[in-house]
Amino acid sequence: MIAQYLPPRDPRTIGWFSAGDWVTFLLIILSYVCLVKVVLPRYMTGRKEFNLRGIIRLYNLTLVFLNVYFCYNVAIHSYIGGGYSIFCEGLHVKSGDISIVQLHYQYMFVRIVEFLDTVFFVLRKKFNQASLLNISHHCIAVFLPWYGMSYGIDGQICLLSMVNMTVHVIMYSYYFLASFPSLRLYLYWKRYLTLLQIAQFVIIIAHMSIPLFYECGFPFQTALIIILMYIYFFVMFIKFYGSTYQTGISTASRQGSRRAQSPPSEIIFRGSTNKDSCAKGD
Repeated sequence: MIAQYLPPRDPRTIGWFSAGDWVTFLLIILSYVCLVKVVLPRYMTGRKEFNLRGIIRLYNLTLVFLNVYFCYNVAIHSYIGGGYSIFCEGLHVKSGDISIVQLHYQYMFVRIVEFLDTVFFVLRKKFNQASLLNISHHCIAVFLPWYGMSYGIDGQICLLSMVNMTVHVIMYSYYFLASFPSLRLYLYWKRYLTLLQIAQFVIIIAHMSIPLFYECGFPFQTALIIILMYIYFFVMFIKFYGSTYQTGISTASRQGSRRAQSPPSEIIFRGSTNKDSCAKGD
């Protein structure tokens, strides 16, 4: 029934795990939500919070390198070495080259690994940070590459991926550094990370709007879905920025002393319900 409103199935990913399989995708999402909202909170009842500082540092550093790797390789196969148009680029279903598709497929699993953001919150008994916004962000962050795997994930979407991966490199680097108490006084620029994320959303929305008005072979439905989801992130980040920085609640030192792990990045502001949260290694 829903198929009539979707683009044609991408033949390049037929047979790949979960690609085009709504049941598998929903099971992944429901398992994540059930884990962080039911199973782990019950497990932590009556237990002391875990000290995960070392694990979280390793986690943040690993994600820095993974995002550098994927951003570089997407760039090499698209705008730098693939002859892509920065203005508007359609899908390359008939080209025979599936390098970019494979990279995004692999990156989808990185997004699934990022479910650990919320898991770490719960294990550290920061239940308020396992918020609706945090959880919905992670669900959308997995949905987008999964949807792309199913209906086409090269072409116009590559700039989105590169911008987002670059922001992730900066964000996870910040969270890694903020886990060291001796460095927190120097990390006064957290508010600018939020502005960077907002700027990212504007760039992505603008760039993904081009296929809505200019025919270049990129699916209209895909562009529209991405735009709507990034508008959601844009609105929520604007609210977060206004409530946190325009009211004078947060200060650089307080931000650097309380962070843990959560976001959208879209990903990416971490700690949507904790205005002073910042360092993912506390």
